[in-house]
Amino acid sequence: MPAPIDTLEPKAVWKHFAALAAIPRASEKEAAARNYVLGVAGRLGLESVQDAAGNAVIRKPARPGRESAVPAALQGHLDMVCEKNEGTAHDFDTDPIRLLADGDWLKGDGTTLGADQEILGDLHNLFGDTNAVHVRLGPTGETILDSVIKGDTVREVLNYVQFSAETLVATSRRDVETALREGRMTYEESGQLLRFYEEGLHGHTYLEDVHER
Repeated sequence: MPAPIDTLEPKAVWKHFAALAAIPRASEKEAAARNYVLGVAGRLGLESVQDAAGNAVIRKPARPGRESAVPAALQGHLDMVCEKNEGTAHDFDTDPIRLLADGDWLKGDGTTLGADQEILGDLHNLFGDTNAVHVRLGPTGETILDSVIKGDTVREVLNYVQFSAETLVATSRRDVETALREGRMTYEESGQLLRFYEEGLHGHTYLEDVHER
């Protein structure tokens, strides 16, 4: 039987996704994941550097004729959010993430999948403006915050890449209602989850915490 990821496109992206899912990478224990990424860069002939803290940078030259273009930077982290369901036997220091297909969803088997907001963060870097801060020095050298310029919201960035926030909210509501009927969630939990989800769509991926509103 094929693995749940074998039929997904583009295959090159999901191949590396599956490889990283198979590498345990808790915070401060992500050396194996870093070595995998640097190994891919080496096989592709790309320049890579690494500092003493383990941060890695990989550079890909521009295609011919684009050498003077503004470079694009994609950023992500190598460690993962290590959470598992109650009763799930999984050791994040040694066990790979087991991938499961659930309809149109790809999930971890009783665990987090290992990703958080990095894909959305990359979309912001490519398609949207993040918050900007205007700062100046005062007469005695003190830092003065003049203003904060709000960037694009999560909802706006999703719209840029043809995702409908309204559809996402409606889907979440259906899932929550199903969980309520099946007794997997209380009314209080369902309300908190939906409020958090909808507030997140109106917020920004950087420089804010919706819990502080």
